[in-house]
Amino acid sequence: MSWEALIMQSKISYFNGTLFRKNLMRFWPLWGGASLAGALVPIAMLMEILRSSRYGDIATPEMTALFYAVLTKGVPIISLLYAILCALAVWHYLYNARSVSMYHSLPILRQGLFVTNFLSGMTMMLIPYLVVGLLTLVTSIVGGFLDLPGLALTALGVIGLSFFYFSTATLVAFITGNPFALAGLYFIFHFLAATLEWLLSVIMAGFYYGVEHAYSGFVEWLSPTIYLTINLNAETSSHYETFTVSTGKTYEEMVIDAAHIVNGHLILLYALAGVGLTALAWLLYKNRRSESAGDVIAVGWMKPVFRYGVSVCMALCGGLGLYYVLFDNFYSDLSGSNFAFLPMAFCMAFAGLLGFYIASMLLAKSLHVFRTTWKGAIAAVVAAAALCGLAAADPIGLERWVPALDEIESISFVQNRFPINVPSCSGNVREPETLQAFLDLHETILAEYRGPRPEQSDEEYSSLRLVYCLKNGRTVIRDYRFTYKIDDIQTDGSAIQKLAEIVTLPEVQLDNIFYDRDNDRQITGGTISGLYDPKTGESKDCTLSENEAKTLEAAILRDINAGHFGQSLYLPVEEHEKAAYTGRIMLYYIYNVQYADGSTSYRNSSNSLSISTYCTETLQALRELGVISENQQLLTQAELNNLFTVPADEAFDGDGDYIDPYSAPYFYDGTTIIPEAQEAF
Repeated sequence: MSWEALIMQSKISYFNGTLFRKNLMRFWPLWGGASLAGALVPIAMLMEILRSSRYGDIATPEMTALFYAVLTKGVPIISLLYAILCALAVWHYLYNARSVSMYHSLPILRQGLFVTNFLSGMTMMLIPYLVVGLLTLVTSIVGGFLDLPGLALTALGVIGLSFFYFSTATLVAFITGNPFALAGLYFIFHFLAATLEWLLSVIMAGFYYGVEHAYSGFVEWLSPTIYLTINLNAETSSHYETFTVSTGKTYEEMVIDAAHIVNGHLILLYALAGVGLTALAWLLYKNRRSESAGDVIAVGWMKPVFRYGVSVCMALCGGLGLYYVLFDNFYSDLSGSNFAFLPMAFCMAFAGLLGFYIASMLLAKSLHVFRTTWKGAIAAVVAAAALCGLAAADPIGLERWVPALDEIESISFVQNRFPINVPSCSGNVREPETLQAFLDLHETILAEYRGPRPEQSDEEYSSLRLVYCLKNGRTVIRDYRFTYKIDDIQTDGSAIQKLAEIVTLPEVQLDNIFYDRDNDRQITGGTISGLYDPKTGESKDCTLSENEAKTLEAAILRDINAGHFGQSLYLPVEEHEKAAYTGRIMLYYIYNVQYADGSTSYRNSSNSLSISTYCTETLQALRELGVISENQQLLTQAELNNLFTVPADEAFDGDGDYIDPYSAPYFYDGTTIIPEAQEAF
């Protein structure tokens, strides 16, 4: 029907069927193309089912799990992108002066225009989902995995999410009078809160020693898409079944028993929020001036909010980027990259000023804004610098925060020593005494920190990553890098001395070495690698039987309980090389897994570890087992280095070329170079 026929209709109502049909016909490529794209998946599945029996063994719970996965992870993203297109289609006339005058001259009340266009947009939102749903229903019936309750729940979820996203797009459509601004403001609406919190947390963490990030997701619920994709999930309950094929070979396969949606109530809550957003959108449309077509912000009282909002966003984002470009390399040390207040305040103030003038030019649609907005520009600069000062002042005591013992469920940790090559120590501890030791170390590290300073040649540094799992469900991470001198290890109460003691604690080393000890497992054997044969200069491996591995494991546990493991980690470099052995011990285990149906299966695991001269119980067990003998020796790092140290007068051949002692066929045994040795360490 033509516009003339539409105008000739004199009956005024809250819904106009002619306009509704015209919207659907005019924008059929939008919903038609989306329907075609979405239909490809169920059509492909249906064709495969008709061609073969590939899907014949698919169980109904598996397909239900697939429906829920698409609903929880796919529909929010698809609706986010599709809703803005539908909103732009039905509200496009608001962005052109001639179009808005023509629409508002129709014999339709604004209520009628609002309801009709809103329903048009929602219909375009749901048509592709309806097409896909019907094809999926047919596919489920043909394939024999029909689950009507699952499909119905998925359909309700799709309707709820589609309504919410189209409501947000409609609200934003009435805030602006520019189609490009519509897209920008729409995505800002969905991601602004979480993005601002993240940017502020990065700046705050940059000022605080050891704070990896301060982002907590406290306002994440104000960023709907982020919150939904994180908290709305599909879960399944399953078990393993053992199958035997025609060849007699058996294999395990996971079988899904049931599927359900986690936090499905969020869909209802956001649908209800969509009702409120729709009501707010109507209020904006009811009072919208037709002359606002083309304005970046069409609501008068929102213009200052937009101007200073852009300034704050630019201060955080642009200031951070500018600082990294100009000043980051000048204010960092081994303790991590720490922000300097004055350079950061300058960068944030400059970026905030730039954002203020960008927003002012967009609102005025002119470059000539400097004379009339200089007072606001000064306010923006002061506000950006004040925000930087507030972040640097640490008003909530984030840098000095140490949890109380009764707040902690467990502590996961990773320790490293640099620059020498020392194996890291890591694990998860829960015993109160061990937890308190880590808390004391944490407080000492903070007390000793004196701010960024240049690296000194006589210092080493150590890193410690602490992950606090608190009883309230929160996880807090601290990542420290601190310098020390070797003499500090002998200083009672120093951070490095406490760390050197902690890495020898039985619970720490037990979890570091036997991290998967909670499994009901049985030792099956082991391997000792890196054994040196002095006659041939070769490296050998020794295989342990089950009983030998049990004997060795018992000796390792005695060393752990005696605090022998970890004693070499913070020795001076030369002493460490004399104490740490280069060979490795590998212990193999098998454990069974019990499934819900009563069946069991076996899994393999292994633990690898290095020892030092302090591990007396382990060394004694290796000697008694015959692993260590005159013909099979464990070499320390210093002994191995000596094997490859060629005297200066023997380091070159007759032609003056350097002899690489690490490459075959040359191997230095301490006295001569042996050409016959073909395999070196």
